Amino acid sequence: MKKSKIIFLILLLSFSCTDKDDNIYIPSANKEYVVQDFIWKSMNIWYYWKNDAANLGDNRFSNNKQYNDFLSSYPAPEDFFYDGILVEEDRFSYITDDYNTLFNSQQGIFKTNGIEYGLYRIGEGNDVAGVIRYIMPNSDASTKNVKRGDIFYAVNGVSLYSNRENPNDNNLSLVREDVVTLSFATIEDNTIIPNNIEIEFTRSEYTENPVFISKVIEQTNTKIGYLMYNGFTSPFDAELNSSIGELKSQGITYLILDLRYNPGGSVRTSTYLASMITGQFNGSLYSRLRYNNFWQDYFGNENLSYNFTDKINNGQTNEPINSLNLNNVYMLTSSGTASASELLINGLKPYINVVQVGDTTVGKNQASIILLDDPRGDYASSLPYSGKKIENANPLHTYALQPIVSKTENSAGFSGYEKGLSPDFYIKENITQLGVLGDENEPLLSKAIEQITGISSKSTLKKSEVKSQFITDSKTDLPTTNHMYVD
Repeated sequence: MKKSKIIFLILLLSFSCTDKDDNIYIPSANKEYVVQDFIWKSMNIWYYWKNDAANLGDNRFSNNKQYNDFLSSYPAPEDFFYDGILVEEDRFSYITDDYNTLFNSQQGIFKTNGIEYGLYRIGEGNDVAGVIRYIMPNSDASTKNVKRGDIFYAVNGVSLYSNRENPNDNNLSLVREDVVTLSFATIEDNTIIPNNIEIEFTRSEYTENPVFISKVIEQTNTKIGYLMYNGFTSPFDAELNSSIGELKSQGITYLILDLRYNPGGSVRTSTYLASMITGQFNGSLYSRLRYNNFWQDYFGNENLSYNFTDKINNGQTNEPINSLNLNNVYMLTSSGTASASELLINGLKPYINVVQVGDTTVGKNQASIILLDDPRGDYASSLPYSGKKIENANPLHTYALQPIVSKTENSAGFSGYEKGLSPDFYIKENITQLGVLGDENEPLLSKAIEQITGISSKSTLKKSEVKSQFITDSKTDLPTTNHMYVD
């Protein structure tokens, strides 16, 4: 794809000549509903489903009073965005009143105590248990006696619950407090049994390197690369490339890519990783974005295409890509695998054999951009975010939008995975038998190795006797989770 900075410059210059709503009321600098005005005019330009959103029509309002009455009918900007603008099928557009947190999250920076967990209802009732999936290195949790597979049930002495009949009735936000004392337990016969272990954890700002595990596994004279990658975070493109290069230097002939806890991220980074896995398709179409009618006609297909490449050039590094030239790749997925992870699977399928092991993915085939309120123009125009330059943002508020602006399709034109990408070999993680990440006997990894070597899996996974229902996980709290973005 042509450099996004050039494209966004064209977009910004084009605002003044594409505005169809010059007659619409413009709130003054101290207008109460300036945020709502920013939301409407931004979404009227960018929203993928603009033509399907009744309140975004260019002729929706016949005079200023109608427009102003509509803005004031939703006093809270969040209600205006979610209830007044979005279409029903939109699951992922996002608004925040703190754009700095959103920007940081996109760079892999967020507050955490270092525990990545999933929350599950246990048995038939409303009791909730948290299951630790992994511990972030050099975090507060990494200094404590906790590990993958440990189970907690209470926070600061209060047991966790989530009402089955009314999911909004819950106290799960307790886990997100800056300082928490977790009470641990075991699960037997669908019952949470406290074990009298309590540990305090403190959240602080943390930068996560998404390259979590990179190693070589040797089986039957076959060298298999294993890479656990937990987020398509563009500032770490060089680290990703280096990890692939190290695996390549050790002579791997197969790659198992673990995306089970990867909620997605940068479209560009997904393109880079696809190019690292392959290498023999340089210049060929990897993925294409489809925008709303206006932008699609304006750009055409060429300017909205991402091609396989042999170089990383993201403004931070400019280096050759380490390519493995593989014809087969094995992906480990879960119900939390989303956006840029799914883009990778879908984008590679027309070119090489992709074997998926695990659970069905989220089903996010859409991309977004971050928009700030830039009042410099003739109206409160939206400003696509690039870098940390926010000096032109409206000083009256710190709201930002991350709306769906496009859908992605692969080189075969396929984009229809709204219900998720189904695995070739279905294995759902058993919360009481998670295994050790990167270990050959860990259930999902063991199954992938079996498909490569033809030797039966060594995994000792037993059928779960615990009835559990997944609710949410720690990554869901991040503003960029499930938000594949164009950068």
